[in-house]
Amino acid sequence: MLTSVEMPIQVYHSHFKTKAVSFPPTISPTLPPESTDHLRIFLIQSAHGLYASSGGYRANIALARAMRSRGHVIKMLASVYANEVATIPHTRTVEKFGHRVIPVYRFWYGQIDVVALDADECREAFNRSKEVTEMMESWLENEKDVPLLTARQEFVAKEVASFHPSHVIMNDYCSLKAILEARIPPCTKIFIVHDAEDLPFGPFARGQPCFDGYTIKTSYRRLQHVDGLWAVSNAVADYFANYGKLTCRILPNHPLIYGDDVHSLPFYQNFDKPYICAINPGYLKGFPIVKAIMERMPENQFLIVKSWNILWNPFVLEEFEKMENAILMDPVSDMESLWPQVKVLLVPSLWYEAFGLVVIEALLRGIPVLSSNAGGLIEAHLGVPYVVPTNNITGERETDQELVKRQGTDYKIPQNSADPWVRILRSLMHDQELYERIRLQSRIAAVAYVKGLDSQMYEDYMKSLEQVQRARVGKNHLVG
Repeated sequence: MLTSVEMPIQVYHSHFKTKAVSFPPTISPTLPPESTDHLRIFLIQSAHGLYASSGGYRANIALARAMRSRGHVIKMLASVYANEVATIPHTRTVEKFGHRVIPVYRFWYGQIDVVALDADECREAFNRSKEVTEMMESWLENEKDVPLLTARQEFVAKEVASFHPSHVIMNDYCSLKAILEARIPPCTKIFIVHDAEDLPFGPFARGQPCFDGYTIKTSYRRLQHVDGLWAVSNAVADYFANYGKLTCRILPNHPLIYGDDVHSLPFYQNFDKPYICAINPGYLKGFPIVKAIMERMPENQFLIVKSWNILWNPFVLEEFEKMENAILMDPVSDMESLWPQVKVLLVPSLWYEAFGLVVIEALLRGIPVLSSNAGGLIEAHLGVPYVVPTNNITGERETDQELVKRQGTDYKIPQNSADPWVRILRSLMHDQELYERIRLQSRIAAVAYVKGLDSQMYEDYMKSLEQVQRARVGKNHLVG
């Protein structure tokens, strides 16, 4: 196996972020003036880390940044690592959560006011052990009081109430419970879905063993009481309709996530580059397919960029380390340092993807993408080749505990052939005319897609929900 230090790419030992969403934190930012009809938006993030690689986290940051630039006021609740705030101005206090004491940081991230819990302490306190998961399920369904979780709920409620928001945006079931059961001033509550596991119904309901018609009843009723259900793709909307029998508004991720000006993004000519790249290819993200391709194409080098789905699985890391044509890379802090070296991007995910931000990001730069047809990946391809039909995760559970341990997940991982992947990859690696055609088609389609997104629709949506919510509150007040 080649190591990352042998290749001419700078490797960063931190969480990866893109230039599109990163800006320097300051203690006293110069804020744009508030609009006369400004919104006050409280955004609750569920990913760990100020620079989390999660597409949902990055999309939420882009939305917050865009709304702030239009004169609206944003406050964000997050969880960050101590080393991420060590070099920026911040305050540090502690809060007691049950028997645990967790540090709380307050700082400015660009023009976003942030209150953040310590991510390491949160990971330890709210880990994914069977015991904690069972306690959380009982707490979420109001079957059992868990002091640790109740304390977090009260902390969230206190922060929201002190901010006096017009809107609260959240994307996880714990925050949904906290907000709907909190005694806070009336506001518009929006649940945005970036992952099917964040929904209490269907085959992926909260990661629980279930079947298509499965519904977690109390959490489902909570969803029925929010003011807006926001799906980031048709794939998510279909999941809502098919399994939850709920309607939602489809609003794609804000265009700012792709950059301030997509026309200024590099348009790479990478046919002469040797590397096929796969980002975070653990079992959910297509490890068996990637491994089989690498075994069939020993003459090619593969960049394997680590992220959560690999970092949490020693077996996958060990397997890649054994392979002569694998170049393992730590998470990169700036994707633009990666793209110049990538000839083709592989996205062989077997998971029901909400969308596929990385697909659009690669297409924008003229890098051909070869992906599966899981969830929203088909939409993300914008009609550009290549989408490979795959047998995707259905929600069925694996009963072989040794296999579960090795996979790092109890979802049953379906078998897939590497044949179509290898055939297309070999064509792209050797046929320059084909490569150039796909490269140009990728850029044109992706730029047109991003430029076609109406940045006003997000604000309009929030204001329309607020009008309905205020009318309902007024009506209830008159009735009362």
